[in-house]
Amino acid sequence: KALESDYYANIIGRKDSEILESDTYIKKPSDIIYHIVGKELESTSDIDGDKLFTARLWHQGWEMGFTINKKINSKKLIEGIAKESRLLPYFKNNGDFAFNTIQDTYEDGELIRENEIINFNFNRTKIEDVKTAVNINYKKDYADDEYKESLDILKASEQISNYSNGYLGIEGEQGDDVIELDYIRDEPTARLLQEFLLSWYANQHNIVK
Repeated sequence: KALESDYYANIIGRKDSEILESDTYIKKPSDIIYHIVGKELESTSDIDGDKLFTARLWHQGWEMGFTINKKINSKKLIEGIAKESRLLPYFKNNGDFAFNTIQDTYEDGELIRENEIINFNFNRTKIEDVKTAVNINYKKDYADDEYKESLDILKASEQISNYSNGYLGIEGEQGDDVIELDYIRDEPTARLLQEFLLSWYANQHNIVK
């Protein structure tokens, strides 16, 4: 009954000489999404080279790895990969494909100018959306549909200088439910994402419209 059984094998990945000039495998989230849009979906859209460069720059050391073993909507797949990175992929008004990348720092030239603003208002993210700790499972095993590796819980009070949950009126830890990663199998990458998520969600954010 060999044809009735499921088989699993370790694979390395894919190469794309149009994305990476060197003979290496595609690992960065930006390059994987670029490959899916350009090759798998056969999109004719051009990609914004400057934004791709920025996306690659802020994902130094990130290595993703996954298998799609069930039919999935391409938009859902891209959103899932982006959710485990710093990326916000989108199509521009002219049809070009591009990335917004959440950076730690920004240059002045990337800010919105006063004379470009018609109207504005301010709001703030909810206190219940704050995460004071991030708990991660990764390296999905497709045979038993479980995650084989986990990281120690990362707490803002231990990671961020002068941070205290009490400043936000939070008792204990908040948002430390396990986050399961479907697209990361590499421990250093899982740690990079864990640190990014903690720094992103450890405080409330001002929202400017």
